[in-house]
Amino acid sequence: MVDFKLAEQQVKLRDLARKFVREEIIPVRAELDREPDPHKGFSWDLLRKADEVGLRTLSLKKEDGGIEADIITRCVVGEEIAAGDLGFAVCLDQIWKISGAIVKICNEEQQERFIPMFRDDPECVLSICITEPSGGSNYIPPMERKETIQTRAELKGDKWVLNGLKCFISNAGLSKLYLVFAVTDPDKDFYERFSAFLVTSDSPGFSIGKTEDKMGQRLVWNSTVNFDDCTIPKENLVGRRGGGMPDVLKFLAEEGSNIQAGATVLGTARAAYEAAVERAKERFIGGKIMIHHQLTHHKLASMKMRLDAARAYLYRAAYNIDSPDEENDYSMAPMAKVFAATTAFDVTKEALELFGAYGYMKDYPMEKYLRDAASFLHSDGVNDVLLIRAARLLYDLPAEMFQ
Repeated sequence: MVDFKLAEQQVKLRDLARKFVREEIIPVRAELDREPDPHKGFSWDLLRKADEVGLRTLSLKKEDGGIEADIITRCVVGEEIAAGDLGFAVCLDQIWKISGAIVKICNEEQQERFIPMFRDDPECVLSICITEPSGGSNYIPPMERKETIQTRAELKGDKWVLNGLKCFISNAGLSKLYLVFAVTDPDKDFYERFSAFLVTSDSPGFSIGKTEDKMGQRLVWNSTVNFDDCTIPKENLVGRRGGGMPDVLKFLAEEGSNIQAGATVLGTARAAYEAAVERAKERFIGGKIMIHHQLTHHKLASMKMRLDAARAYLYRAAYNIDSPDEENDYSMAPMAKVFAATTAFDVTKEALELFGAYGYMKDYPMEKYLRDAASFLHSDGVNDVLLIRAARLLYDLPAEMFQ
């Protein structure tokens, strides 16, 4: 029997997140979103307050101050935070994914160094560095291209030396610790070329370049990261040499990166839908209250139906990964993300339309919701590429078909 109820702890976390959104995010989000300087959109005060109530450290083990949140729990909390602001939800979601990776795939010595560093600093943010100017989603099988990642890491004595550039990196410039993918063995095939490293922001040769002036998600930074003879200890290699793609990225995929991304953007769409419902109850048009028009009934019911379907799909994909007795179907996560992202954008657009001309004005939050929702048509994997990946997994298609 399938149980669709949230566990007691998940309900408590959902309510905690809703309270945080209501009391902390909503009062400041419009002002932060309208900051013309992209550096001023992020709020350290919000992050510190999120840490105070335990939202920053969800992925840590209980003995380290977290709850070792599973994917469904992260989806529940991520949706709620994103209903307040998608950018801040993305900031936390990146932290959850990377801190979860440190807990589960880093060796004991690395955990002893980096978990206290993260746990004990309420301003410690985390980033993952994959995307480069030469390519983004084409590192995702089956669209892989060797030139996608050009950042190099060479072992020189007891140090790794990194050279290259990453772009559009979430949290970059805010983060104190980066999970970086670089080429260590350029002569090997795609799946053995790359390795993963932990790089602290104070490493010699590490610097932040341009912070993007974005259409949406303005409460989080996306910046360029430069590695100019960036030197890190030999011990900062995560996993084995050449294991960046088959081990570390595979772990992140299996840990629900796409699923959590879908849940966050769904939160934005849900907020837009809820605002449209309230507006329809108040707006007088065509001789009666808007919600009394049959066309409005149809639109609102359709929006709710699609939101609920997307959430159910995400939870089903999360359950597939969270449950050890399940036979993993890895096609489910990318498809659930695509469905949630496209649903979120469509629902948000329709919610804006129900506001009429007011929806286009900055006096109302609808245009912000739409700008934010547009980001996940490509973020965390371009939707078209994710569907192609899902097809390869579903139908066991040979890799050479995609070259």
